[in-house]
Amino acid sequence: MTNQTSENMTIALVAGGTGGHIFPALAVARELARRGMTPIFLTDDRGQAYLRDVDDIEVLVLSAADPRGGTARALLQMPKAVTQASNVLSEVCPQAVIGFGGYATLAVMVAARLKGIATCLHEQNAILGRVNRLMARFTGAIALTYEETALVPSTAMKRCRVTGNPVRSNFTEKMASSSTSRERDRIFRLLVIGGSQGAVTFSEVVPAALQLLPISIRERVHLTLQCRAETLQEVTKKCDDAGIDADLSVFFDNMDQRLAETDLVIARSGASTISEVEIAGCPAILVPLPYAMDDHQTANVQPLLREGAAWLVPQPEFTAQSLATRLQTLMENPDQLRAAARAMKARARPDAAMRVADLVAKLAQLSGGASLFDQPEDDAPHHIHSSWALGGMI
Repeated sequence: MTNQTSENMTIALVAGGTGGHIFPALAVARELARRGMTPIFLTDDRGQAYLRDVDDIEVLVLSAADPRGGTARALLQMPKAVTQASNVLSEVCPQAVIGFGGYATLAVMVAARLKGIATCLHEQNAILGRVNRLMARFTGAIALTYEETALVPSTAMKRCRVTGNPVRSNFTEKMASSSTSRERDRIFRLLVIGGSQGAVTFSEVVPAALQLLPISIRERVHLTLQCRAETLQEVTKKCDDAGIDADLSVFFDNMDQRLAETDLVIARSGASTISEVEIAGCPAILVPLPYAMDDHQTANVQPLLREGAAWLVPQPEFTAQSLATRLQTLMENPDQLRAAARAMKARARPDAAMRVADLVAKLAQLSGGASLFDQPEDDAPHHIHSSWALGGMI
């Protein structure tokens, strides 16, 4: 071990692209700060959009070799991106760097490797992301959300630990303190979390499905539905015409409370959505985004299916008639919902941010050739799939 204590360490966290990468990184950054360490958040232009209101963590914006402009262009950008990342790391002098995915991560992790800085990765999904696949062989530790994570290189398995996917601490605290009963009255509260990648589909299918329910069942439903701004008026009219009791909005500022109270969630199956639904202990109908990279949203749902915590509906099968049938079945059989809620809650890892912070802090304190993984640990995964033939960089 080095002589430096964790309290005076600087840890660089890098994430780019989407909220699915940014929000877990931010949760870990705040946990590190709570422990007295200095987190520095590195991201790209797209990631910065999610961090504009963050004033408690230092945020630095870097260039990224983004393959959206083509592989050749990304390769041409990479030397410049690595040089910039190396200069930033020289300025902030972190004891460790942890990457959460997105293409901004790649240049920073390469630069950290070249400078001999301890590195760690976090994977949110059930399939190792492309940047994490590239760096997995060269990093000191890999924190996983799922025990059964696909495309982990066999040479990296020993360095994997299952931590769960970090979510914001105020959310876990609210769910822990919530005493709301989901069976306090006859009202069936249905929460539809659309986001930018589900709002149109859900806004079309869900009101139509509710309209197909027998009136004695439909009148029990209270719908909370996120809509896109351009469809809000149209969806409001549909609900009004069908006599559906609904709260419709582009954004709900009390979503945490609504999640704590709801009987059933309909949502995409992104990693952050699943982690929050698990902590809330709310059963869910999950409709994977059909064009997600490596179809990782379908993979995310598989453990929940096996444990009876959720229902998977591929988007082509997500029709008004099929949803109406499923809703009526669940509303008439509340024991199914109660069992699913218990299974969902049992999967929760509300301490994921602490687990990841523990891992990166231990890694940062090691010196020279010392290994963090000389001894087996309880959170070492036992069923990692390194050979799933999903293509990409294995």
